[in-house]
Amino acid sequence: MFEVRLDRARLVRFLSVTATVLLGMHAILYVIHFQVVEIPWYALQLFDVNEEHNLPTWFSGFNLGISTLFLWLISREKSDWRTPSPPDGSSFSSVFSTCSLMKLLAFMRP
Repeated sequence: MFEVRLDRARLVRFLSVTATVLLGMHAILYVIHFQVVEIPWYALQLFDVNEEHNLPTWFSGFNLGISTLFLWLISREKSDWRTPSPPDGSSFSSVFSTCSLMKLLAFMRP
């Protein structure tokens, strides 16, 4: 029914590098801000992992969205196989979808 071809190693590498860059930018900006020169608040907020409506929050919501999509695809494929799966994958994917939307709309703290 569905055929999704992904290179898992490349996906994990991409997500890991992206998370590392976001955390690195956060750390570098704060070191510069407190040790060298004051940086404007909007530049700090863009990479601040403790704030909302910024790149790390959107990245986190994107990761939840990817997880939702993969979980939904797996549950659809399992239902076609008629194999019993104790927890229903579609209910898990709906919970992940709700969490992703809440994260992106800033209803949850990061």
